[in-house]
Amino acid sequence: GAAYVPLDPAYPIERLAYTLDDSAPVALLSQRSVQGTLPVSEVPVICLDDDLQDESVCNPQVPVTPGNLAYVIYTSG
Repeated sequence: GAAYVPLDPAYPIERLAYTLDDSAPVALLSQRSVQGTLPVSEVPVICLDDDLQDESVCNPQVPVTPGNLAYVIYTSG
């Protein structure tokens, strides 16, 4: 399974860096148009414009339970 942590490229670089550090993702999904706005990180970046061109467009059939994390939202307050 996996969880989604949205990052707004319009946020200050310090806030994006904190979110990446605190959430400890194993990968970062991005697009070419915003990669320059992201902080430098050791997290592998998967470019949705390029890296997934050869992947299946079908949704994988994986078991999901109510205990599985779906997303984490960082708020300003």
